[in-house]
Amino acid sequence: MSEKNERRSCNEFKEKKHFSTHSQYSLSLALGLLLVVCILLLSACEASAAPSTTSTTPVASVSASNGTTVPPFHSTPTTAMTATPSTTNHYTVKIYFSKPNALQANDNLGTVFWVQRVVQTNQVATYALQQLINGPTASEVKQGYQSMLHNAISGKSTCAGQADFRLTLNARGPKPEPGTATLTLCHAMHSAGVGTDAGIQSEIDSTLTQFPTIKKVVILTSDKHCFGDESGTDHCLR
Repeated sequence: MSEKNERRSCNEFKEKKHFSTHSQYSLSLALGLLLVVCILLLSACEASAAPSTTSTTPVASVSASNGTTVPPFHSTPTTAMTATPSTTNHYTVKIYFSKPNALQANDNLGTVFWVQRVVQTNQVATYALQQLINGPTASEVKQGYQSMLHNAISGKSTCAGQADFRLTLNARGPKPEPGTATLTLCHAMHSAGVGTDAGIQSEIDSTLTQFPTIKKVVILTSDKHCFGDESGTDHCLR
């Protein structure tokens, strides 16, 4: 009887030892899984709390550069550079102003000089022409730039909405003509003479023909006659 009791006690001890070992293993596994979950949650919290690095791009900007006498420049769109991908296009255009004090002895009266503008709009020709009519900035005036077109305009606009001009592409006056732009001025013009007319014509031609779709420019006054045509025959419309 004593020997049986000893065997029973030994078996019970082995079973308890096995159960204890199994419990310790299960507890270790549970603690390990809990630690992994805590690490994942902590990483997620840190990622959500990180500050954003997205930057914004201004709608439009204007800059100026020293002007030189150059042939017409063909503007091409460039993609705005930001911290995040953007499909916004910025266009660099040149506005051609007169600069009388910079003329050399061999320069003609129509010599013009450019300044640069950067703008976010698809209507680049309209924007460039409006900048020419508005005239140079205060900084550009100090550098000797002037707009003969701006200086010659007077009176109220005769166009709808008090617009300064109407620009029609692919047309010579009322007739279709691919590659020709017709500019109709909406204000009265007071020219000081042939030299001023030549300067205005050159400012407009150079500013508009920088764009590849415009090869020629027809300029009409507010009464629909050819600008600078003293003959009265409206030769520019032929």
